[in-house]
Amino acid sequence: MVNLQEEVGRATSEISVYESKREEVLHRSRALIKLCSSAIVDVHNGREVDVQALAEKRDALLEVIRTDPILYNNGEQALQEYCEMSILITVSKKGRFPSMEECGAGSGPYLLGLADCVGEFRRMALE
Repeated sequence: MVNLQEEVGRATSEISVYESKREEVLHRSRALIKLCSSAIVDVHNGREVDVQALAEKRDALLEVIRTDPILYNNGEQALQEYCEMSILITVSKKGRFPSMEECGAGSGPYLLGLADCVGEFRRMALE
């Protein structure tokens, strides 16, 4: 026979762990989005970008979202911004497009980041 009080306690504990991880993902996502946005502005202004520091932030986010597939959706926008920034920097410095593996993200964030780059390329052409 199932002890309802124990089951509810166990379920509540699992939800608390998930919520804690979700908050961590959202915090790391906001930080990465902010850094990527600043990096894009830096590229447009001809300033150097610390790509390694951004990659470390991306990796820290990936470390958390890989623990639970449900968390991936909470970090996907940050990965999209990272891909946009990475594509923009690679094209502007090396004259080529990076692969998904170089961006360190899956197909969804990569394609969305690539689509977002269109506006950045336009901005570069007009400046």
